[in-house]
Amino acid sequence: KQWYQRRVAITAGIHKQHETMWPSEGTHSANSNTISEESNNLVLFEVLCTENIEVTHDTRLLTFRFLHDFYALPPMGSHVFVLNPDKKSVVDKKPYTVYNIVDHSSFQLLVKKYKDGVMSTYLCSLQPNQTTRMQGFDHFIDLNVLHKNRNIVILAAGTGITPFYRMVNEFSTNKHFNDHSCSLIFYNKTQSDILAKEKLEDLQLHMQKLEIIHVLSQENWVGLTGHIELSHLKKYSPESLYLICGPKMFMKKSLEVLSNKGVQSSNIIEFNG
Repeated sequence: KQWYQRRVAITAGIHKQHETMWPSEGTHSANSNTISEESNNLVLFEVLCTENIEVTHDTRLLTFRFLHDFYALPPMGSHVFVLNPDKKSVVDKKPYTVYNIVDHSSFQLLVKKYKDGVMSTYLCSLQPNQTTRMQGFDHFIDLNVLHKNRNIVILAAGTGITPFYRMVNEFSTNKHFNDHSCSLIFYNKTQSDILAKEKLEDLQLHMQKLEIIHVLSQENWVGLTGHIELSHLKKYSPESLYLICGPKMFMKKSLEVLSNKGVQSSNIIEFNG
């Protein structure tokens, strides 16, 4: 089952205002002398970091604003590819799922910093008013696929929540999902590691059939503990649509659990990268 749609190219004829040679190929913005280049079928663009906020001890929320009147916001579920300015590094770019759209020209990334993470270290060190270059967008979620199944179960771990915040927000505000139920099972180490907790709880107020369950692996508390296992999914039907995102080991274990539950691959959507 194809759950996404690829970027669609639109070709338009543009007349130059002045009969002078453009410095390079690309498409000029109407109010700018800059261009948007294309590389590997992804559009290359520049953004300005406007905010860098600590969310937890190892995760930061970064807000970026498009420069030069860029023409499109990241579609739901799409990646932006952050380019490494260090040309000598073995890592040239890394995909990040857009966490939130702030307004018509700004978006946010939720970035977990890893000790040996080249790109996460670079991003987390960005200061307001610094610029960086990115590419996008690879694909986006086809809401028609989600709409066909009225029972949706989301399995997320850590920053694996990033593709789902916008999705759950869509469920809570789009009247076409009023008759849908959505269960989010969110896996973290401790309560202090839970990302977007208050925002998700706020969305619950707007969607009666939104259930949020937290599972902690390194803290004793009144809720569920441990790692993903079959008992956590006991009350959900194999016919539900399952969306999963998280670290590689979490993804692998989730697929094993869903297979043991009898969930068909056509009812599983994996978010990688």
